[in-house]
Amino acid sequence: MPTLSASRRFLQLRTISGVVLFAYVLTHMLNHSLGLASLQAMDEWRWILSWQFPGGWMVVLAAALTHSAHALWSLYDRRVMRMPSWQVMQLLLGLSIPFLLVEHVLGTRAVSELYGVNPNYALVQLTYWRLAPHLGVLQSVVMIVSWVHGCMGLHFWLRLRPWYRAVAPGLFTLAVLVPTLALLGFVVSGRALLVETEDSAVISLIIANARVPGPQTAAFVSETGLMFRYGFAALIVLTLVARIVRNLFSSRFGTFTLTYADGPVVTLLPGASILEMSRAYAVPHASVCGGRGRCSTCRVSVGAGREHLPPPSSTERKVLTRIGAADDVRLACQVRPRHSLVVRTLMPPASTPELALQPSTHLEGQEREVVILFADLRGFTTLAESRLPYDVVFILNRYFEAVGQAVEGNNGHIDKFIGDGVMALFGTEDDPARAAADALAAAGAIATRIARLNVELEHDLPTPLRVAIGVHSGTVILGEMGYGTARSFTAIGDPVNTTARLEQIAKDNNVELVVSREVEAHAGIDLGDHPLQFVPVRGRRAALEIRLIPKADGLREKVPQ
Repeated sequence: MPTLSASRRFLQLRTISGVVLFAYVLTHMLNHSLGLASLQAMDEWRWILSWQFPGGWMVVLAAALTHSAHALWSLYDRRVMRMPSWQVMQLLLGLSIPFLLVEHVLGTRAVSELYGVNPNYALVQLTYWRLAPHLGVLQSVVMIVSWVHGCMGLHFWLRLRPWYRAVAPGLFTLAVLVPTLALLGFVVSGRALLVETEDSAVISLIIANARVPGPQTAAFVSETGLMFRYGFAALIVLTLVARIVRNLFSSRFGTFTLTYADGPVVTLLPGASILEMSRAYAVPHASVCGGRGRCSTCRVSVGAGREHLPPPSSTERKVLTRIGAADDVRLACQVRPRHSLVVRTLMPPASTPELALQPSTHLEGQEREVVILFADLRGFTTLAESRLPYDVVFILNRYFEAVGQAVEGNNGHIDKFIGDGVMALFGTEDDPARAAADALAAAGAIATRIARLNVELEHDLPTPLRVAIGVHSGTVILGEMGYGTARSFTAIGDPVNTTARLEQIAKDNNVELVVSREVEAHAGIDLGDHPLQFVPVRGRRAALEIRLIPKADGLREKVPQ
């Protein structure tokens, strides 16, 4: 089993520590929400929900130190401070938490360990609502800041998972509900305690039950909190100064360039990754995960100078293997060139998590033998002229639904809708034999579903819907094509044009389906009981042999499963 690199292990430690801290914040908030019931309920559950059990605070402390150390190291390691706005917000929120939280930690856990104080919720709420209300405001702020920081981290970590989009609405609901209930519990229990502590004897009783030794604990919290803030601020300043010193030292070692194909030529920044240089020079560059080596959207094709690059790390290699990248493809966030380099970005700047999950060949382009299916409604233009626009849209959508379900139900990919026509691809990931069988099964399923649709809409249609289908195979170029938001995975080449012609021949001959002999041979079935024609095709010396099939709905019985 290959060993993990040090950077990979450090990244995993950050993820694990982040999850631990988020779990603590979540359960702590649930503990706060019990204030809607009573202070007693909050205290009964705090040993579990606030991690007061033996060793609990050690786990939280270790996670906090690890996460903070990673934040400072990331700040130092970053060669360029320009980054997406969400990363800036997450970084600032994370660095603000220690400053906001120190008093609460010292006033509960530290005084418990050093002075034997029992920091029950009665004492905490007494402090926050009567003795030092400004600390109560601070506690509410840090609670929200910690929650937002954690939710952002989870979102940008999980959004690359295929299942995340389906559960995101539910998680968003919880992300709003949990802090709302926590704040309500904090307020309700605090206001109830204000009423109870109007009698000074009750205040004295709460302090006595909590075993508070005297004013020295308050002095300890105040003085230690101030020292901590100064110390943490000094660490941040030292980190930034170390960055400046490192950059000045690195700039003494020669000048090299980074050339973007069809783009600018920029000077290499010492120690910076390709992605960081793109940000520094305002070159549009995709990066869904923010440059953490998770999503692959920053990938580039490396030209001249590739021989000077070190081999991919285990982190980079894992992602490149997942997308089936070619040898010249590297992750821009992981490569820190030391010599002049020529690169070409492979993803659109406005990439999404869905694009990150696609194989590399979807955007780089590849030649592949596929089976193409065209389906079109006959006479629909005449039908549309006599219907209201709403009716036309309704009927078309029902038709597209029937065709789409038939295609996807047989392992096909809807390429595009063109007017009342549909283009579908089979075999983008399967062998031609399986693709041909799937395409013929889909053609039969389309005819069957259109027949059912005619029964459902018989009172709305003056004449039944009739479909013409063409199926052909050949070698095409597959890839992500288009511009901006109008990009899509599609196929181009003569076989696509030939398939469109077969669909027109189906119309001209008043049959439902026209299939090329090539598809018939790939599928391994005999369609000899249907008429055979020879069609001249541009670019081919011999005419194309095709089968004319009057009714396609019985075809599925002949297709091997």
